[in-house]
Amino acid sequence: MIRNRWFNKGVLAAVLLVLGAGVPLAAAPVVILKLDDFTCRRPGRRPVFPAAWLPVHEYLTGKNIKYSIGVHCEMFEENHPQTLDWMKEQLAAGRVEFWCHGYRAARNKLADGKLEPGEFERSFEEQKAILEKCRDLSQAALGRPFRAFGPHWSNTTSDTARALAAVPEFRFWLYGPADPAESGGLYSFPRYLALEYKTFIPNLEQFKKQWESRGRNKEAVVLQGHPKSWMWEKGQPRFAEFKKIIEFLESEGCTFSTPSEYCETKVVKP
Repeated sequence: MIRNRWFNKGVLAAVLLVLGAGVPLAAAPVVILKLDDFTCRRPGRRPVFPAAWLPVHEYLTGKNIKYSIGVHCEMFEENHPQTLDWMKEQLAAGRVEFWCHGYRAARNKLADGKLEPGEFERSFEEQKAILEKCRDLSQAALGRPFRAFGPHWSNTTSDTARALAAVPEFRFWLYGPADPAESGGLYSFPRYLALEYKTFIPNLEQFKKQWESRGRNKEAVVLQGHPKSWMWEKGQPRFAEFKKIIEFLESEGCTFSTPSEYCETKVVKP
């Protein structure tokens, strides 16, 4: 038996073919990294570049790994040229896909002290207006509208699908309804597992357990993570675990894609 830990499934499949050992192993899943909560907005203070993302970006692009970033679109309403220049640079290089992660980064309090309704728990008309605002803001700021959508802290309703269908720039739904009849005509990426064992906490050993039962046999998996929450601890143990997970996926023979790139080549044509 081959025991070299660097001997991934893709290499083994090629060897089996050469040796005439029958049908090659199935291709490893395509991995789509769904990294959430990108913003430079600080209420009541000057916007700053979200520097906590840079170590993650440099690590992934150093490995030629494409990935996707969920943006809170309220940030586009403030002046932050450094952040926009960085985003445009990544788009031009084809390294990152930015997608709509809703408008607000957090639920606001109303005058009576209660929390406002979730953005995607409101009426059809209100949800459609939010999505149109996000589309227009990204078009103005980046020169293109977002194509993918993934909800943030808000839940979604059947009106979310209707609203997305009414804003045709949106084509793909990250972690949307499993039933195509409930996704408003968008291609929906299911959620099988995540990078994080608990929200904000990557853990390689826990990830491996999920991977064996829910990830390895899929054609594509979308993995959610929250880079800003990996950087604040001394020594950055959460970021270290994230890197271990990426290296594990590479050893499995996985390739990496963005939502739009995967859909255009594997699922639907634009």
